[in-house]
Amino acid sequence: MSFRRIMGARLGEDLPVYRVEPGGEFVPLSLADQIESEINEDLANARLVEAFNSVLLLGAEALQLYQTLDPTQKNSYYHLQSLLTWMLDYKVTLATGA
Repeated sequence: MSFRRIMGARLGEDLPVYRVEPGGEFVPLSLADQIESEINEDLANARLVEAFNSVLLLGAEALQLYQTLDPTQKNSYYHLQSLLTWMLDYKVTLATGA
């Protein structure tokens, strides 16, 4: 639940939401725009959580691989490198929003 909804519930009224126009003036958002904004925010948060969970799973797999790594097998090292590279790629994706 958003801060605006919590405060609105405590005050017993809906708090208006505004958008800042390029000229610096505040224009109230319509209910449809508010709903769309919250849905978009929820989708963005879900993608962020999904990416974060993916990095955690890759990290857990990398740790398990590292702990059981056979020092005589170079393929194990390549696999570990791949996992770490994927984790880095996720980090870059999250940072850039791409």
